[in-house]
Amino acid sequence: MESKPVYRLCRISLYDKLLIVLILLVSLLSLLGLKNPTPERKMAIVYHDGKLVEEIDLRHDGIKVISVPEGKMKLEVSKGRIRVIESSCPRKLCVHMGWIKDNKMPIVCVPNKILMEIKGIDSQYDAIAQ
Repeated sequence: MESKPVYRLCRISLYDKLLIVLILLVSLLSLLGLKNPTPERKMAIVYHDGKLVEEIDLRHDGIKVISVPEGKMKLEVSKGRIRVIESSCPRKLCVHMGWIKDNKMPIVCVPNKILMEIKGIDSQYDAIAQ
């Protein structure tokens, strides 16, 4: 007669449950600690033909005019974001780009040779990959 293997059911003890809860808590706390810190201060950096022209603090709302040999651009700063409201370029693509508030998308005006991007000041990271 052939004997069948005996399978023992494993029961989870109180200590096993406590260990599982502890591991979950440590995991959640480490995820909360890795959140993307918001820089204290954001600046819009404006370049003309690769050279720094202007640094605009996004904490102060207002209108700023940038004059370059190719033309003029009028910028609006509001609520920590910036946009181009007027430009001397023919197609006005920079105006249609709208508001930018982070470093994910710069504003580029090719006819005026302007590049505008946002940088965080006092940030502890150089770059953050997503």
